[in-house]
Amino acid sequence: MAKKYGKRKWEYGLLGAGVFLLSTIFIGTVGGLVDYFFNLPETDLEANLLGITPLNVIGWIGALVVVVWVKNVLEKKLEKDKVTTPSIDIELIGSKEID
Repeated sequence: MAKKYGKRKWEYGLLGAGVFLLSTIFIGTVGGLVDYFFNLPETDLEANLLGITPLNVIGWIGALVVVVWVKNVLEKKLEKDKVTTPSIDIELIGSKEID
């Protein structure tokens, strides 16, 4: 996306990583609060040997959805702000005779 619109790639890479991390933290916090306040027996958040819980998987999927949504919003914004160069006018510069 950055290459398509002539932007710096590393900024969008950091933005994507930050959005992914923050949305994962947010989803994990909400899931932890739900488990804490409602103490649901079916939500066993005890980590297994790998440290992967159902809440982690849900957080990763949710974070990917948020990253794709942010990408689409940025792409629409960049497409809207893209300056179209009037190539016909540029070619005509200098060809007009001054009367």
